[in-house]
Formats: sequence, structure tokens, C-alpha cells
Amino acid sequence: MAIQKQIIRPQFLIKIMMAFALSLGLAACQTTDGKIETTASVVPETPVETGPEYIDGLGYHMTWEKTDASLVMAPQDIKDEVLALCQEKGFVRFFMRKISFSTHQAEGYFDCTGANSN
Repeated sequence: MAIQKQIIRPQFLIKIMMAFALSLGLAACQTTDGKIETTASVVPETPVETGPEYIDGLGYHMTWEKTDASLVMAPQDIKDEVLALCQEKGFVRFFMRKISFSTHQAEGYFDCTGANSN
């Protein structure tokens, strides 16, 4: 008894893939009987700004909205704020220890260097 191999035709595969895609689309479009449920939104209290957090070994933790220009360095207002923090402690300048990116934000860790009068 010889075993025959059946060749699956491309048209048949296309129909199967279309049926699968259609079933996924229909599953994603399920409704809730036409009723729209709303929930009351609670407005959180506005946190009190205490300034940037200093983390030992990393420095001041700063976040900002990500733009093409901020992929290399923080915006000028962030740099000015970190420089002022460093100068308050008697340092001359700052440097970036670490930078990372998420979808819409960038975050960096800045530390101080230079002559310390303390």
C-alpha cells in the first residue's frame, strides 16, 4: 500500500487564512449589548513638588518628554535645573550618568562634579 501525499493548493491556504483573520476581527469587535458603561473618574490629588530625587550612586533623577533632540541630551531647562542644584551644593558643573527611553519619555540621572566648597 503506497502512501500518497496530497498537495495543498495555494487558493485553499488563502481561504483558510482569510477565515482565520475574519474570526479574529469578529472576536475583537464584540459589543456589550449596546450599553455603554461609564465609571466615575476620581481626580487624584496634585502631588507637592519637592524637587528632583537624588539617588546615591546615580545622582538626580530627571524625566522629560522625548523629542528627536532629546535622544542625546536633556532639554536646556533640565540642564539649567540640575546645574543650579549642583551649584547650591558648591559644585561647578554636572554630568549625565545614565539615560534611558520609554515610549514618550526620557529619563536621566545627573550628578555633580568640580570644586566642592563643603
